[in-house]
Amino acid sequence: MEKEEFLKKIEIELKISKNSQYTIRNYLRANQELLDFTKKSPEQITIDDTKAYMAEKLTNQASSSIIVFLSALRFAFGTIL
Repeated sequence: MEKEEFLKKIEIELKISKNSQYTIRNYLRANQELLDFTKKSPEQITIDDTKAYMAEKLTNQASSSIIVFLSALRFAFGTIL
C-alpha cells in the first residue's frame, strides 16, 4: 500500500469514528512522520522502526506527545492493516 493511500484510509476511518479535526490532524501527522522517517511502506514498518523514530525524534517531547504518537500508530495499524 502506498503512503498516500494509507493516510487517506486513516483519515476516512477517523472521520467515520467522529474524531475531532485536532485528532485527525495529529494522527495523520504522526503516521506521516513515521513513514517519512523509515522510508518504508506501511506494511514493512516494524516495532524496531517505531522505537528508532521515538528515540531520535521524541526524546525531548512531553509524555503527552508520545502518548498521542503511540495512539495514532495503534489506531492506524490496528484499523487499516
